[in-house]
Amino acid sequence: MSESTPAIKVTLSSKKEVILREPRISDQETAMQLASPRAKDNAMLLVSFSQKELLKLLLLKVDGKTPSKLEIEQLDKMFTLAEYNQLQQVVGKLAGGDPNMGECLTEIVTSGDK
Repeated sequence: MSESTPAIKVTLSSKKEVILREPRISDQETAMQLASPRAKDNAMLLVSFSQKELLKLLLLKVDGKTPSKLEIEQLDKMFTLAEYNQLQQVVGKLAGGDPNMGECLTEIVTSGDK
């Protein structure tokens, strides 16, 4: 029997539906570790890269399809810049950031995938 995972359903303004796994503290730490070598000593790049890495860690489904590891690494092929920015706003809110998320809808759902 598969275990349900708390997840967040995001309906972007483009009507694309994205399922994100609920973030954990370890996800944020992992994202920072993955982003740190590329950002070097640039704090702004570290924030940008770590947000992208966090999104990649949380991404479960896009329009009902589970993306492959390669697809997750190539976010440009899955999302427009506007969609990506909306997802970044959602991830920021989930991590305790700005409550203003723009034109997208989020719902708490469960996902059978681990």
